[in-house]
Parts: sequence; structure tokens; C-alpha cells
Amino acid sequence: MQNRLWQADWSGMIEDGQSSKRPTRAIAAYHAIGLVQTGQLLENMFDIPYDFPDSPVRNTEGQNEYNLFEMDCNFYAGLTNAAYRCGMDHIVMNGPSLYYLKRMALCAILNNEENLADKYLALIGKTPFENDFVEKYKPMVSDRNLVEADDELARVLSLTPMESHFEQQYMQPAFLGYNAGLTRGSNPTLETAIAARLYSKDLSTCYDLIQSYKQLHNGVLPQPLQQVLTIMAQKNPIIQQAFPDIVNSQEMTLQSFFTAAKPIIDERAQASAGKSDKEKRRLRDVYNAKMREQLKADWLGTYYYYYYCENNDQDQIRPATKNENGGVN
Repeated sequence: MQNRLWQADWSGMIEDGQSSKRPTRAIAAYHAIGLVQTGQLLENMFDIPYDFPDSPVRNTEGQNEYNLFEMDCNFYAGLTNAAYRCGMDHIVMNGPSLYYLKRMALCAILNNEENLADKYLALIGKTPFENDFVEKYKPMVSDRNLVEADDELARVLSLTPMESHFEQQYMQPAFLGYNAGLTRGSNPTLETAIAARLYSKDLSTCYDLIQSYKQLHNGVLPQPLQQVLTIMAQKNPIIQQAFPDIVNSQEMTLQSFFTAAKPIIDERAQASAGKSDKEKRRLRDVYNAKMREQLKADWLGTYYYYYYCENNDQDQIRPATKNENGGVN
């Protein structure tokens, strides 16, 4: 998927993600990048399962698979400074890498750092088979119009933060923490801000963003957003009043989901009765897995399935590191 990324083969990245039976976080991350670049994020981000397996990936710093995709995700979220920092950290700890040098060169170009960009392109140009890369991006160093005319880089620029904050102010990883904290923005940033909240299941701050999105899109909302509103309406009557047509049309589907899930929920409640807290936690994970298995065929692709079945086990939550107050899974 990283090879497809450099070829701007967004459709191929999406196909790779959707053909994976049990995507890892890295696969899900590159699938999301493909969706962002093709404008399909809110419509199709839940077409893959988020039942992440434990990754055996470790590097010399003892870090996990986030290192595989964090730089690229930061970059395509418009966080070029955070992406550059990821690249520099890797090179300092592990030595030069062409993959990271190329990404850092693009960060320098987007940040209007001409001298720095020239230095990276000169280094890259000394590597066999990289002339095409240098020839493509060298003219952009001094011509901003060429950057803005490039579809890939223009979309990255459209996501550039409008606020000036240090990266440390956001939950990590930055590409999720930044978007999860956005309360306003242009159409592209609205999409990523809503997507981050849906992924982290933080629906409490979604309402205003969805209202803004609806206004920008002539009242049309993707199915996942309609399903989010229906979930929110279960506890907040204001949502029902604000979006009556959407909630009414989705209500029967949500109740069908609850009907399918109820036998498993009842079985778990019966099995957990009188058990210790430790055993209840074990049974919770067992029945969460059972619910995913039994409902996946009919409900994967809906936000109902993701919200109630996925990304909710203890072993799927990224623990905070020594340098973090917390993180987004």
C-alpha cells in the first residue's frame, strides 16, 4: 500500500484495504488515506472491519506499528510539521531512509522552505532510479502555482491547520488528536474532523459539525452520518426534532440491529451474573468477539456495527506512553 501511495494509486489502496479479511491498523490507515484523497472518507470508511489484530511489528525503539504509517497519516491530514518531525525522528534513531527523505522533501516544499527542499532533493537525486521524483518536484520548490495545481498536494494544503498550536497540545497520534479537537473548518477539514470523532466514538461534539456539513452539501448526508444521528437521537430528543426525516427513516434499521444483537447481549448478561470483575471483563471480550462474528456478514459497512461491535476491546486501545497524557486508538 505504501508503494501505491507513491504512485497516487488511491483506488488500489482502497481495494487493498477492502480485500483484507482482518486489516491491521496500518492497512486501515492507508485505506483511509485513499478515501481522503478521493473524497470518499465519510461514505466508505466503515466498509472495512476495525477488529485489529495484535501487531508483532517492533522497531529498534520498541515502538509498534504506528511508526509504519504515522508520518504519512500526518502528512495527508495536512499536518506537515508533524509529518516532518516523524521523519526526522526515524532518521535520527535508525539512519537515513529514502522513503522518509522523500516525504520530508515534500513537507519542506509545502512549508515553503526552499533551501531545505533543495537539500533533500539533491540527496534523493544521488539515489538510482529517483530522477523522475526529482524532476517532478524540483520545479515546485520555487513555483507555488505548480504545488497548487497538483491534485495530491493541493488536497494536503486544503487540510492545513488554521490555528497555531504545538503538536504536544493534541492527543496522539496527531492526525487523529488534531482532527478530533477541531470545532470548525472548511469542507475538507469538516470531513476529517467528523471522521475522527466517528472513529473515536466521540459523538457528543458531532452535532454542530454535521449541521455545518449538511449546509455545505445541500442537505445531503452520507449514510454513516445518518446512522450517527439516529444513535444520538436515542438519548437526545433534540436530534430527533432537528433531523426528523433522517431519524425516522433510519429508526427501523437501528431496531433491526438491536434485535439481531439482543440474544448475544442477553447471553452475556446471564453468563456474567454473580461473576468477579475480572471474569466479567473476560466475558465482555468473549461476547464482543462473538457479536462481531455473528453480525459482521449483515452489518459491516454500517456505523451501527462499528459503534456497538468494534474497537471496544481492551487489547485494541493504544496505551498512553510516558510522553502522552492519552491517545486515540
